[in-house]
Amino acid sequence: MAHEYAKGFYASEAWHKTRLGYIRHRRSVDGGMCEECHERPGYIVHHKKAISPKNINDTKVTLTWDNLQYVCKGCHDK
Repeated sequence: MAHEYAKGFYASEAWHKTRLGYIRHRRSVDGGMCEECHERPGYIVHHKKAISPKNINDTKVTLTWDNLQYVCKGCHDK
């Protein structure tokens, strides 16, 4: 569940477009498999560098594909 400070970001059109674009890209690369284990389908677009109150408005952290991974639920929950 998203932290209170991040709820607006995760509801934003910018995040929805970025997330959908990244999922489409990953599906075109390897069918959308988890970027960690490569054994299960991706489930969630994860930020490698965690979003915090200090960087929530930094698009290099929040919206850049370099900071994203498409991972399965098991790998995300680790």
